Amino acid sequence: MSQISNGNGRQSIRNPNPPIEDSVFKSLRLDGRTVIITGGCGGIGYEVARGLAEAGANLALWYHSSQNAAKLSAKIASDFSVTVKTYQVDVRDNTQVEATVDKVVQDFGRLDVMIANAGIPTKAGGLDDTIEDWNNVRAIDFDGAYYSVRAAGRVFRKQKRGVGIITASMSGHAANVPQEQTCYNACKAGCIHLAKSLSVEWAKWGGRINSVSPGYIDTAISGDCPFEMKEEWYSLTPLKRDADPRELKGIYLYLASDASLPIVDLNSCNGCTEAITASIYSELFFSLTFDGATVMASQVERDAKIVGTAIAEVLPRSDKYWFQQPHLLRLNLLLLIPLLSSSVSGYDGSLMNGLQSLHQWREYFDHPQGEVLGLVNAAQSIGSVLALPFVGTLSDKFGRKPVLLSGIIMICIASALQAASVNYAMFVVSRVVVGFGGMFVVQPSPMLIAELAYPTHRGKYTSAFWTLYYLGAILASWTTFGTQVYEGAVSWRLPSALQACFPLVQLVFFWWLPESPRWLVAQERTQEASAILTKYHDPCTDDSPLINLELSEIVETIQREKSADTTGWSALVSTPGNRKRTFIAVCTGLMAQWNGIGVVSYYLTLVLDTVGITDTFDQTLINGLLQIFNFGAALSAAFLVDRLGRRVLFLWSGLGMLVSYIIWTACSAVNSDTGSKSAGIVVVVCLFTYFFHYDIAWTPLLFGYPTEIFPYSLRSKGIAVELFAIYGSLIIAAFANPIGLENIGWKYYIVFCVLLVIFFFITYFLFPETKGYSLEEIACIFDGEQADIVEHAPRETYKLGKKSSEGAAHMEQV
Repeated sequence: MSQISNGNGRQSIRNPNPPIEDSVFKSLRLDGRTVIITGGCGGIGYEVARGLAEAGANLALWYHSSQNAAKLSAKIASDFSVTVKTYQVDVRDNTQVEATVDKVVQDFGRLDVMIANAGIPTKAGGLDDTIEDWNNVRAIDFDGAYYSVRAAGRVFRKQKRGVGIITASMSGHAANVPQEQTCYNACKAGCIHLAKSLSVEWAKWGGRINSVSPGYIDTAISGDCPFEMKEEWYSLTPLKRDADPRELKGIYLYLASDASLPIVDLNSCNGCTEAITASIYSELFFSLTFDGATVMASQVERDAKIVGTAIAEVLPRSDKYWFQQPHLLRLNLLLLIPLLSSSVSGYDGSLMNGLQSLHQWREYFDHPQGEVLGLVNAAQSIGSVLALPFVGTLSDKFGRKPVLLSGIIMICIASALQAASVNYAMFVVSRVVVGFGGMFVVQPSPMLIAELAYPTHRGKYTSAFWTLYYLGAILASWTTFGTQVYEGAVSWRLPSALQACFPLVQLVFFWWLPESPRWLVAQERTQEASAILTKYHDPCTDDSPLINLELSEIVETIQREKSADTTGWSALVSTPGNRKRTFIAVCTGLMAQWNGIGVVSYYLTLVLDTVGITDTFDQTLINGLLQIFNFGAALSAAFLVDRLGRRVLFLWSGLGMLVSYIIWTACSAVNSDTGSKSAGIVVVVCLFTYFFHYDIAWTPLLFGYPTEIFPYSLRSKGIAVELFAIYGSLIIAAFANPIGLENIGWKYYIVFCVLLVIFFFITYFLFPETKGYSLEEIACIFDGEQADIVEHAPRETYKLGKKSSEGAAHMEQV
């Protein structure tokens, strides 16, 4: 249970308020949900069914002996374009009730609401009434209600969500006159307390159960009452009439919908006690309990802001953290394998900073400067660009895993060559091979993460991908810091060899990593995809609504993309939406390298030289501390991406980097003119503040954002385009930055101040927010009505090779 402060530093056990839907109309919608209504083909049950169908619910109407069940259900289906099925059930028989609940779940793929409405008001319980009458009324009015909510409650408990509503009566509050119906009154009082008692149990796992107590209602049952009895009713009713059953629809809809999320023990009574009874318009008695359901409801609301309402509603609910659930713990540990891919690039970036600080390395390679130094730093980027024409196509054709494996092996070999280099040419060539293999590691990894991750974890994990860049950077920087004390080539050969560290870890655990379900579906291996999703997303629920919905979205989206022939390279610019995606990908790659980061990442030594910090110990220490700081900042931002959103982080980052660079430039100028030591210290501080603002957006979102915005058919090629922009700009920067720093010094920073202003406005006007959408739904942002996505289950579901469409209006009698 989360705690909040009461304002004076003390912690309260009070739960936080859940997010509130601004639109009351949206909170009352039931689109795609399945509702069982017992006694659903007559009187109150039928009108409630029509009300819930109007709100978008699919219905399972239970009846005992109605002759009009088929006709009535067909009428509802036709009027509201929802799925309606009828089931003949004797609610007195618990075995029938349980079997029919299972049948409904099988037919609809889900169950969201149970309305236990069946009941009879037969005279029973008097001194002269028969025991048979007593048992019959009790079996229907009380036992039947219990059997119904019990069977449904077991389904709800598995999925950690669900709503129960019991139709009680004002007779459960008062012994109404003049009719004598002792057993009916006692049973309805029992129903009211049944709901109250069950609400305590249900609230623990996210369920809600309430009861409704109608007053006198004009139905076929009351139509047989004598005139004199009705007149006595009217004399005791303020509005002098009984209510139409259509007037009850609102309270049932309210209790069945998200509008009543915090309500876990309510009895809405249409009358009061003894001599004063009333119609539906009179006093409502509310007994409200705010309990664990509030927390569960707020979880649904929070998840909806991350992945959208449809996915959020079918996510399994648990009171355990993800690391306490074996399937999620196993999945998230396996995702560390592709997550470590970014550490390869991070190691390289910090390695070259560290090596340039080592006099042993500079002496061994004859003090490289200018273009010669630029080529060493650009070699890895050159290798990456050489791999780009192949890696996207290979990822789509052979799968994400084989491409990742080939890259791991190449880096291990190249690291050995780099550590064994005997001359400048061999060192450069080994770094080209590192870059070539690095592309095979980096390109498929964010796609594999996004396509495997649990829905609510996707944003955090795709953002965390490039965050682990700094894990490699930390190892490289502190390795060179430690080896500076060694004389001879070992001081730089050891850090060069350790570049294979992360690929070797990946290689050991690679064999347990699953393939992308989306790639498997694209290869028409749907059963394998379903098995992976079930194993890692929801292995605890039979016929999981989450897996059905995920698989349905993937299958239908990929089928539509294939039929539309949107898989070639030309498709990247074939539509307005794709042109915008591609433009964003190119801008992301260029801006991530030309916002000033390249000056620090590869040329920290030269930057520190310009402000008088030239000692090897000081430079390697600053480099090591900077990488630790970067890792903490970037990792924190990765966990905030779903809370703050992508745009907020991008814009905050842009402003912060601009301010930091302006101060950095000014202090560098002062230090250059006056030799001020304090100005040099400020420059070092600005380095950290600049990196903080870079890290909160451009580290977690560099690959996380473009991976999200491209549809499956173009995701691999879109990432390849972004990588081309990244490494193409890196090659240019690798040559331009050392020349600019050596020739014009601090004035070179002004170029990046101007570029940061331009980049801020590009981000502001062109980068849309993707928070709150599933991976497939993001297409709507770019393609509008032409988006290749599907309606959500259960209107369309896909289960292991068989498709069932339940969106069209139809009725099936069982």
